[in-house]
Amino acid sequence: MRAAAALAQYQHPKPTAPKQPVFTPKPFAFTRPTTLEEAGAETLRVAEVVALGELDHDTGTFVINALRTFIEAMVGIKTEREIALADAARGNGNGCGCG
Repeated sequence: MRAAAALAQYQHPKPTAPKQPVFTPKPFAFTRPTTLEEAGAETLRVAEVVALGELDHDTGTFVINALRTFIEAMVGIKTEREIALADAARGNGNGCGCG
């Protein structure tokens, strides 16, 4: 009788918890921007792909943050150039902005 009770667990195992779904994203083609306009367009595209569920939220956030860093760097470079041009136009070539 003990043997039958011991073997019962193998014949009728307890149900296991269902497996959690795993997100397997489709291949994502990232377009490397070279201008602010391209970076803005790519940011919108990534947000749309995340909203459609074709790209997971974490990856989308990572890509958008990388694009945001690119945009901030490009704006910084553009601003520095504009300041340098304004200084040169005023005849102040030292770049300190102190007239």
